[in-house]
Amino acid sequence: MALIDQTASFEDLIDQDFIDEMRLRYAEIMEQAERDKRTYGYPKAKVRVCNNQMQPVAIAYDYRDLSFTDKLNAAGGLSMRLPANDTYVEAIIEPHIDAVIPIIVELPGYRTVWFVTSFTEITDEHGAEWIDIAAVNCWEFMNRTVLWPSPALPAEFQLPKEWIGIGPSASLIKYWYLMPNLARLQAPFWSLPDGDLMNLQSWNLLRNAQWPIMVRPSSVINDTSGWTAMSTRMDVAGPAFEDVLKTEGLQLSFELYIHGEDPQPFPELMLLDRTTLLVDVVQKADLKSFTGTLLDGLIRTGVDMLDDGLSWLLYPILNQDDYSDYFANILGTLPGKPWIVYHKGTVSTAESVTHKPMASRATVGGHSPDWVNKAAVAIANALLGWLGMAIGLPGLAIGIFEDEVKDVVLAFHTWEDRGRASRAGPWRFREVFKEASSGLSLNALAAIKTALWETRAWVSHRITVTNGKPFFLGLHMGLGDPVGYEKRGKVNADYVYAINYRDSRDALGQVSMDIGDGSLEREPGSLALSKIRRFGAFANRLAMAG
Repeated sequence: MALIDQTASFEDLIDQDFIDEMRLRYAEIMEQAERDKRTYGYPKAKVRVCNNQMQPVAIAYDYRDLSFTDKLNAAGGLSMRLPANDTYVEAIIEPHIDAVIPIIVELPGYRTVWFVTSFTEITDEHGAEWIDIAAVNCWEFMNRTVLWPSPALPAEFQLPKEWIGIGPSASLIKYWYLMPNLARLQAPFWSLPDGDLMNLQSWNLLRNAQWPIMVRPSSVINDTSGWTAMSTRMDVAGPAFEDVLKTEGLQLSFELYIHGEDPQPFPELMLLDRTTLLVDVVQKADLKSFTGTLLDGLIRTGVDMLDDGLSWLLYPILNQDDYSDYFANILGTLPGKPWIVYHKGTVSTAESVTHKPMASRATVGGHSPDWVNKAAVAIANALLGWLGMAIGLPGLAIGIFEDEVKDVVLAFHTWEDRGRASRAGPWRFREVFKEASSGLSLNALAAIKTALWETRAWVSHRITVTNGKPFFLGLHMGLGDPVGYEKRGKVNADYVYAINYRDSRDALGQVSMDIGDGSLEREPGSLALSKIRRFGAFANRLAMAG
């Protein structure tokens, strides 16, 4: 056996070609690591502002102070400042107040989708104009989806009373709860569809049921998530899923497929022809797998009325007073209308906050009227009595199952503001639920109107003006007087909410006035709603008196 030369170096003992190859690979690895560091270490976000059809209308290269928090199984938030140039004014400010404004933010290998909830137009003390945007993550769709007891039936007839399911958690959430309720909202079974009614595709319920949100298809047989049992009755999807997602180590995730840009997500099953938001429930916890089928979850679990029904008879008196027509041509004044108008350059600071709508449909109710429940029990007993006589069991009655036929008929009612829905577009937040005494009552009418008001779009203003530029306190206006101010060729109106006075060595008799307080606008139709409630109380007293 030959002895190894003790004086030979390590490189002499290894083939030189192998050494060169290793050095080359090491250099490539270090170069790739440096590229990854430049790409992923301090990434610059690509921000796309879209219209209500999810079509990009502006790419925000010049954003300021962009920040967001993407949360697990919750709706995170985003804030961003943009210069108020023509591009962003056209994309954000000029669309109708109800129009949805999606924002797509992309980091390398990571895409998030946000929906503007409000934006603030700011004119600072230097005269610079900005748009401050607040947005919510697309997970908010789960907080705007209600789980009906019977998604395929009208709201006025919900049988059974509860939607009950048992099975592997991921599939249960996706296919038993989400899919039927998304289909109910996106392809309404009992009302007119969204979009152009002259277009045959608008009537294609199967196509519309899977857009713009689609449950990502997966095999139920291979679902290894833990088994669970759920029961819902008009519960909001987000809170209803919260405990199951947490205890089973699941994530309810969203992925935006951009048509024409991304590869087809599941071409072996179907081809998507529109930009679609895919929702999925995936296992995140480090759980063992036994067979790779739904048995794993079971083992692990064992071990551990017509087109929206109601019409608003009082709609004409529920409208807000709108100053826009009057201010379009200021040629004179009307009683109670402002005659003082501040033009651009005379305002010290200004903020105008526009809040986007958070739902277009209101579902209300909870109980059937007493007479309906009594009629339902009587009918059920009559049917069972006839059945009992037919089979030789006279006296058969519903008995302990009486509660199962109560609060089924006319317990709920749903109504969609079709004008708001049309203006908002298909990517809108869909639904909100509000309790009411029944689905057929004056209280239900008021509850629907209130729910739609609480989720409406609205604008609040706050500007600060300096005394004498050009109007004077006490001479031209006072506390509570209506005042107008110009904004991009239009004049907005609000009242003098605060008068600020300071007299000191550095501010001699300084007066400024706050026009608007930045709070919510007064509830439209609040007077009419109070009349409805008073009329309902009056009707109840008449009924009891009789």
